[in-house]
Amino acid sequence: MKILRSFGDSNFKTMADGRRVFFPYGLFSKGRIVDSEETYERLVSHQVWSMVFGLVTMPFVKVEFGWLGLLAYFFAWALWVEFQTRCRNHD
Repeated sequence: MKILRSFGDSNFKTMADGRRVFFPYGLFSKGRIVDSEETYERLVSHQVWSMVFGLVTMPFVKVEFGWLGLLAYFFAWALWVEFQTRCRNHD
């Protein structure tokens, strides 16, 4: 489980003042300030389970529904990530 947790931690950076900033889509996203330890743990858990779920279901979606199905899958996943990772935006 430590390996999976390290993947979940990889989207977080710590600012000079000690605050954590979360980047839900890695380098392609705007940072969001994590305001509590509880939120941090929830987001790490979300990242881990999102990765595991995606690795298990993506091949099935591609085989059954083709590239358009995979595109719809990614769109639905992005909306779910937005809903699950609500934090204050980092200016």
